[in-house]
Amino acid sequence: MRKILLLSFLALSMVTKAQNNTTTETCGAPFIKGVASGDPLADRIIIWTRVSPPQSNSGPISVKWRMATDTGMTDIVKAGSFTTNSTIDFTVKVDVTGLKQNTYYYYDFLAGGKYSVRGRTHTMPAYGTATQRFAVVSCQNWEDGYYNAYNRIAARNDISAILFLGDYIYEYKSGEYSSNIEGRKNDPLNECITLSDYRTRYAQYHGDADIMKCHQLYPWMIIWDDHEFADNAYKDGAENHQPQTEGDWNIRKANAEEAWREWMPVRMPDLNDNTKIYRKQPVGNLINFYFLDARIIARDKQPGSFFENDYNDSARNLLGPDQMNWLLNDMATSTAKWNIICQQDMVAPCDAFGVPVSLDSWDGYPAERSRLINGMADRKINNAVILTGDFHTSWGNDLPKANYNPLFQTNSAGVEFVTASVTSQNFGLPIPETLIQVFNPHVRYVNVENHGYMIINVSSTRTTGEWYYVKTLKESSTEEKFGAAYYVQGKSRHLEKAGKATTSIPVLAPLPPQCAAPPVAQSAIAGISLSHSPVITGLYPNPFTALCTVQYTLPLSAVVAVQLSDMQNRILIDKNMGLQPAGLNTVKLNTGQLPSGFYRVNIVTVGAVTQKLVIKI
Repeated sequence: MRKILLLSFLALSMVTKAQNNTTTETCGAPFIKGVASGDPLADRIIIWTRVSPPQSNSGPISVKWRMATDTGMTDIVKAGSFTTNSTIDFTVKVDVTGLKQNTYYYYDFLAGGKYSVRGRTHTMPAYGTATQRFAVVSCQNWEDGYYNAYNRIAARNDISAILFLGDYIYEYKSGEYSSNIEGRKNDPLNECITLSDYRTRYAQYHGDADIMKCHQLYPWMIIWDDHEFADNAYKDGAENHQPQTEGDWNIRKANAEEAWREWMPVRMPDLNDNTKIYRKQPVGNLINFYFLDARIIARDKQPGSFFENDYNDSARNLLGPDQMNWLLNDMATSTAKWNIICQQDMVAPCDAFGVPVSLDSWDGYPAERSRLINGMADRKINNAVILTGDFHTSWGNDLPKANYNPLFQTNSAGVEFVTASVTSQNFGLPIPETLIQVFNPHVRYVNVENHGYMIINVSSTRTTGEWYYVKTLKESSTEEKFGAAYYVQGKSRHLEKAGKATTSIPVLAPLPPQCAAPPVAQSAIAGISLSHSPVITGLYPNPFTALCTVQYTLPLSAVVAVQLSDMQNRILIDKNMGLQPAGLNTVKLNTGQLPSGFYRVNIVTVGAVTQKLVIKI
């Protein structure tokens, strides 16, 4: 069985009551799927939650929301209300406008006298070229394992946002595409076809502790891929859709689109067109992000084989002319240091013995790839970086034009970083990694074994992609390893190997409390403010070896989290103590697996954090 993280906002009452000595009434219900934010701009951001209604209530539910600049929600800058109902699956999505650029905010929701967990989010800068860092993830099949990549991303606390490149859910019935790990069964057990099916599957994924934590801490920028619909989808169907038994594709596609819009914190760029998700999001003068749809809006059916007559047909589309022209023309007039394209399928060629490996990728659409690469070259776009999901493996590619020289890496149109899957199974390639690079010399890095995530570090002079891999998917684990780092220098259009990972600078904005209790009336606490910090009164032994005992005093009863972090503020132990009484409290931290070094003990309450240094020998 999986060891469940002590996050009270999970609202699993039997776990919460047994381990945290509190109830779900102040820690999650009816917001048992947590909170999320997304599509951050300089002056606005989407905030999201979902209300789990009482079984007896299927009518409208009024939800209040608020946003503040502090974790204690004392400096409220925006507030409002939203009415949700069954037609949108009781989800809540608010586009909060009028915000300050490059600012951290905290937000929560209130329904039926109960508060949600508190989220932290971040608006993008309106100007400037200061370095920005993002986590890049894709492909997270539930039945293939635990989401340890998200556990590690949450602990990093050094990124501005998460870029999600598709396959948030998988549509398969239980056991059809599965690693058969105990306790990891799809909900519903059947394949997702109806609107209810897709909604239930999203609810399952949103209930995972590691995903919830990353939604709570960071804004996300999200696109869909095929499995939000069905495997190898295109505009008129999918490989995993059989009209004879599963009905009309357009009805199924509409069901999938509806559930995705309800459950994802995404700002739709065109309210009159539910299928249009491609959009631009600037980050100061540093980046223009272009989020594409290479899957649903215009893709023609994949060729059955490399030898089919229509394989090279110039009329076959992947992005389609409207999206392609929008992308190329906007990049050509962009004044940002970098144009970063976020999309679903590997663009660079991948051949084995002269035959493309995957016809579902851009290899199946060579004319469309030529339009993209030649279009960037013709318009003299020399700062393009492509971020790619879907391939379940890690790649660092130059984007070769017809006269590409692999020895000097000249005549590359740009570069591509492909992230490994979070959990989804690696597909077998017909050749080993060494031969991949022999047949495809524009491939500078490849790893077809490991799962994890990428960090994209963007400065005014270079963009660096770093691959990080988790140790296992079969159980919850905090172990990871650094894989490799490659970078592209400004306007060079080819990848170079970096000697080490870029420097991780922790976010200075405080972490939100794990469990946000409703505000306490001032008269009920005899004039003592919640802003009064807890005091660490004992920390022994110090230095310690494998067990550290922490004593702390609270000025009043409060929900408490005890954390141990390293000197880069990466959280290594996060122990939710639930509601603790005023006065002296004690907790033991088991640190036997941590290496020797310097650490910080953090006592976190609503609106206050106390830290002390502790040393392990």
